[in-house]
Amino acid sequence: STLVAYVLKLAKAESQGLDSTFYYLVTGFKKARAALEPNCSADYSEPCSEYNAEAVAGAAIADLVTAESQEEFWQVVNNISLRHGVFGKAHTGGFEIHVYDGRGQCLPGA
Repeated sequence: STLVAYVLKLAKAESQGLDSTFYYLVTGFKKARAALEPNCSADYSEPCSEYNAEAVAGAAIADLVTAESQEEFWQVVNNISLRHGVFGKAHTGGFEIHVYDGRGQCLPGA
């Protein structure tokens, strides 16, 4: 599986604004899908439901942040909102992800 890393350069400005100190924030994760808890319903608030919801959301976020082009990013968005491929009901155990545009409108789902 793929390893994903982020490096952010942070600057702390001095009070006079003449000198700055730079810091680097580094984090990463392994792009691997978490297995869903079996026999768990999306209809109830149970510990397994929370785990599965986080697993499905994590898979979506991982696919979005690792898209290598704008075209690939929008393909992931379409797959999520239309529930295609790995975001289809057969793969998500009934847990759904909704995608909203910049106006707060939910993109159409299947």
